[in-house]
Parts: sequence; C-alpha cells; structure tokens
Amino acid sequence: MAKKELPQEIEEFITDFDFDKLSSFLMDVIPLVELYAVEEDNDWVLKEVGPEDTDNVRIVRTVYLISKMSERHSGILAKIRAKYARLWEKIEKNAVEKKI
Repeated sequence: MAKKELPQEIEEFITDFDFDKLSSFLMDVIPLVELYAVEEDNDWVLKEVGPEDTDNVRIVRTVYLISKMSERHSGILAKIRAKYARLWEKIEKNAVEKKI
C-alpha cells in the first residue's frame, strides 16, 4: 500500500467523520462542557444541590455523560483511533515546519 499524503489522509478523515457523526458527537459533548463552564455567580449545579453536594453531582454526571458518549460513539471513535492514529501528530508537525 502506497504512503498517503497528508491532504489525502485529512480528506479521508473528514469523509469518515462526516457532518452527521460530528454534530451527533458534539451534541453529547456540550452538556459535559456546560457542567463545568460556569461562572461563580451563575453555577446551576450549586443552586440545585447546595455547596455540600456540588462536587459529587458533577462527578456522577461526568461519569454518566462520558459513558453515554462512549456507548453512542464507540464504533466511530475506535475506527478513527485505529485508522488515523498519527494524523494529529502529522498535522502538527506539518504546521510547525511551515512556520519555520
């Protein structure tokens, strides 16, 4: 099998992880981000459960959200991990080389 050029690998990645899969994945990630991206004066978890249980609720909810994400997206994530294991390193290396 011939070695693929970086642009070809990126194109294949985009084809495999298409818009529908990406948007579905992001829709599952957003609640996790919202769980921690709060301002001190607008912490919805703190308001709901009080200061004693805030950390525990965040931990339990984090575990739930991550298990939900892994269950729903494990197939595509495993495929991408196996097929494009070094793609990010190649992209970073290419970006650094072009800056020099």
